[in-house]
Amino acid sequence: MSQTLRPYQEHAISELRKGFLSGHQRQVLVIPTGGGKTTVAAHLIRATLDRELRQNAVLFQAHRTELIEQCSERLDQNGLAEHGVIMASHGRWRPYAPIQVASVDTLALRKPLSPPPKLIVADECHRTIGNRQNRIIRTLYPNAYVVGLTATPWRLDGKGLGQFDDQGRAQLFSQLVLGATYRELIDDGFILEPTVLCPWTPALGDVPLDDAGDYDAKALAEICDREQTIADIVARWQEKANGARTVAFATSVEHSQHIAAAFRAGGVAAEHLDGETPAEVRRDMLGRLASGETRVVSNFGVLNEGWDCPACEVCILARPTASLALYYQMIGRVLRPAAAAGKVRALVLDYAGGVLRHGWPTADRPWTLKDRPKKPGRPMGAGGDEDEQAFICDRCHAAAPGRPKRCPACGYEPPGALPDLTQESGVPLVEITRETVQTAAAAQRAAFRASRSPTFDPRPWSLR
Repeated sequence: MSQTLRPYQEHAISELRKGFLSGHQRQVLVIPTGGGKTTVAAHLIRATLDRELRQNAVLFQAHRTELIEQCSERLDQNGLAEHGVIMASHGRWRPYAPIQVASVDTLALRKPLSPPPKLIVADECHRTIGNRQNRIIRTLYPNAYVVGLTATPWRLDGKGLGQFDDQGRAQLFSQLVLGATYRELIDDGFILEPTVLCPWTPALGDVPLDDAGDYDAKALAEICDREQTIADIVARWQEKANGARTVAFATSVEHSQHIAAAFRAGGVAAEHLDGETPAEVRRDMLGRLASGETRVVSNFGVLNEGWDCPACEVCILARPTASLALYYQMIGRVLRPAAAAGKVRALVLDYAGGVLRHGWPTADRPWTLKDRPKKPGRPMGAGGDEDEQAFICDRCHAAAPGRPKRCPACGYEPPGALPDLTQESGVPLVEITRETVQTAAAAQRAAFRASRSPTFDPRPWSLR
């Protein structure tokens, strides 16, 4: 039986249909993590089958096993059990089914589907630039209608999903449909506003970037995978979240193993998960977390996409990243409500400096399909608009990257500024909420206005 659509999901489908009718063959649908992108996709698939019930009418493609399994499950829940799965060694091989759920890697190595699909749904479509997904969409099936799904259409390298040419024509996706904002989903109770505790912020100024534009993994491990820091993670968790179901994101396999071991040494049921963990072991482990038998699952590179556990309440962010998308995805794992499981909040223990580097984790961004210019001295994927990224001094208007405690040009320290957190331990736990940040920013502006001529209009200094 088909799941009932929420109002914003119905609106998103309506906007996508309007886009197709007006000539936008390939569109991006943006809905925050937890907003039900796959549910929207299932209704689009059903509508396509109502018009054209044939082999390969719809292709749903994704790049990871978890996303493939999640989509297959959601299709079953929506009464679309007549689908096959194209993935190595998968038991649901049904080549004549009208719907095919395909691994991008497997699909790229096989002959093109015949007949070609009428509709393609591309999950996590921010990955489509310059890889196999791009080739599948543009080369193998150029006549298919395409809906790309993502919560974060900004890429780490700054390339837009439109891939506009010199004449301003979109070569990949030509229209972005915003299905819902974080604020809308929070106000309607579909996701939770998180509480962020920021015990410390690693100093990353000398950490090089890798080929993908994110922080070098080995250098990150040297900074974050320290016994003292991990011990502080466990101590803070026991103080603020003792007993709550928790997912931890680490900088490496070894870092994740060390986090899980430290929790076990403290008497907490904790397990480690990485890309080499067998599927059956992974499934059982996550089942134990969902039931509460396991309290902490620490992972590297697995659970940031394609995993839903609404009862999971706490995110330990121990992996710094230059990618805004990865930052949003990691925290998004704990934003779903689950009152029936006793969940009353979403708590983020930020040991990666994410909230100070990228801004508030449910901030609504000015999403666009165009390229974003690289800002000098800053990783390409770090953050969003200027208010999120730049410090502007209320006294001298000097700009500086990041959020320094005082202006590097004139030394002015705005009232209400956040404390310096660049140390590993011994710092009072700082609870950062949206209200905390707004109050600090208002205090700074009020103090500045009191010290200036009433006719002077200063720029707002924002900690948002």
